[in-house]
Amino acid sequence: MVVAVRWMGAALLLGACSLEEQGAASPDPTQPDSMVDAGLPDSPEHEAGFDGPVDSPADAVVDAVVDAVVDAPSDAPPSCQSTGACTQALPAGWSPVAVPSDPATACAAGFAPSDLLAQVSAAAGACECACNVTKSPACDVGSIQRYISSDASCGTAGVLLSVNGGGCTPNAPISVSAYAKGAPLGPSGGACAATAVEDKSKVAKVRLRACASPACAEDVCQGAVPAGFAACIIKSGDEPTCPAGFAAKRTVVGQDFTLGCSACTCDVNGPSKCTGATLSYYSDAACTKLVTTGPVNGLCNANQNAGSSANHFKYSATLQQSCAATGPKAATPALSQLSTVCCK
Repeated sequence: MVVAVRWMGAALLLGACSLEEQGAASPDPTQPDSMVDAGLPDSPEHEAGFDGPVDSPADAVVDAVVDAVVDAPSDAPPSCQSTGACTQALPAGWSPVAVPSDPATACAAGFAPSDLLAQVSAAAGACECACNVTKSPACDVGSIQRYISSDASCGTAGVLLSVNGGGCTPNAPISVSAYAKGAPLGPSGGACAATAVEDKSKVAKVRLRACASPACAEDVCQGAVPAGFAACIIKSGDEPTCPAGFAAKRTVVGQDFTLGCSACTCDVNGPSKCTGATLSYYSDAACTKLVTTGPVNGLCNANQNAGSSANHFKYSATLQQSCAATGPKAATPALSQLSTVCCK
């Protein structure tokens, strides 16, 4: 453009010179000043006897053209073409995009970025297991075998108590022994639900930036992209093959991803504990007349009121609940909301 304008300016200048030679004769230095004045417009310079050169109208036109060229910006962006032979030849659904080799590179002016995921890989801790207790264990359900003796040996099997809660429970009449022992009941009947817990922040991501401009689609399609960018096309879905001319590199990208954590299992009965177990014997059905009471801890303990009769009992213990979830905690990440990018 600059060269063309300069040629135009030169042509105008030559035309001006021609006018001076042919249509406007140079003034005769032998003629009076009045003759010279007749051929020139009045000007302050001339009226004052200015001796310097005066530009002709042709000179002013050339100066204006040259000044316009000099003042015009030299880095004006090239015009874009939205459609043409390349875009019209693309199969349905494909759109041109410019893809920088470094996904952190900004798109060119007029291009809109779409930051997509090209690859994801899980790090340690991306998948964990969590436990939710749906039913608390019981510490007062089960059977207790009692062992008795007249001394601290507790070597003789005594009554078998069937415990089903902490209420007043009848049993066959017994004579309280001097010593007795039994194992405490463990937690039972609890239930839980295990869930896999995903932490997407513990995933390494490889990104791909697609820069799109419908106004410049034909230019991108033909490969006219800035340095550091590849001319590509994109289509929604996982396309197995790339269109002709864009088969140099195929990348399946996603807008999001799933972690695919492995399943977990849980247990609430095993990790929980029942502490402070106590067995009390009574001589009435309302359990108001206490005969003896003592710990149930697997040790041979002395009873109060040895020889007394009892026909009811109460058993109690305190639950310390705990739930444990376990599993491989393995992740199988996968891209989702897929698109296919094919590049020249």
